[in-house]
Amino acid sequence: GYILRTGEPMLARNTDIDNLIKEGQIMIMGSLPVDWLGVPLILNDEVIGAMVVQSYVEDVRYRQEDLELLTFVSQHVVTALERFKRLEWMETEIERQTSELRFANEHLLKEVTEREKAELQTSVLYAISELTNTAEDMNSFYQNLHKQVAKLLNADNFYVALLTDNDQQVYFPYYVDESGHVARQRRLKKGLTEYVLRTGKSAFIDSPTREQLVARGEIVIKDSHAKPAHQWIGSPLHMEGEVFGMLAVQTYSEAHSYSNDALEILNFVSQHVAVAIERRRSAERLARANVFLE
Repeated sequence: GYILRTGEPMLARNTDIDNLIKEGQIMIMGSLPVDWLGVPLILNDEVIGAMVVQSYVEDVRYRQEDLELLTFVSQHVVTALERFKRLEWMETEIERQTSELRFANEHLLKEVTEREKAELQTSVLYAISELTNTAEDMNSFYQNLHKQVAKLLNADNFYVALLTDNDQQVYFPYYVDESGHVARQRRLKKGLTEYVLRTGKSAFIDSPTREQLVARGEIVIKDSHAKPAHQWIGSPLHMEGEVFGMLAVQTYSEAHSYSNDALEILNFVSQHVAVAIERRRSAERLARANVFLE
């Protein structure tokens, strides 16, 4: 208690302990040790605990060097505790999000009138959830995700865009496009991808809608030679109320136009994909953290 109140390390002999008792700073609890060594555990300038060793025999005594050593060790203990707490919180939060999405999806499935479509969606969502455990790495995860999305709607042109940790750039861990275009990591601009990331809302973009967005300055088309998509659909990926990425499909041919429910389907899938991506990334972070801690 004294260490927690003062936030200072202390090496106390039995005489020092007697003095603290007389001053009313502490109360006697159990047998008095010969030497007592305690250091605070400090995280972000806040005392979160204490670490103590004590000796009851004259043959085992502590020195100032021991106090310095215990203080040094305490810093690493705090770092380890913080990592464990973050990992525990992350696992709990993912379980909570999964539970909430499962409830929401059960409600949405009841509104689906076509039985076969509902069964197909269920099997795809189950497969996406399973990818978290079965995919060997993130690249194979995205490839199999693409195959599952293609079962529900035209996904000849499909990509995943994610924000970097500082939210200043966007990168494309998976990008398939029949035009041969390859997307590269870039600073946030005013493309269709950034439009969804910025607004946090899904979008169904056809030629008239794109012209309206350009006129309002919401998006900027710089490459006039590139063939624009006939239709483009983007859906944000949310976790804890924050947008961390998006999914998009597009078609360049009027013969492969999307139906009105394509946006709803992609939104439905994106909820599960967000959890699956975060679970997969968390699992990899957890593995790296375990290796580091070992």
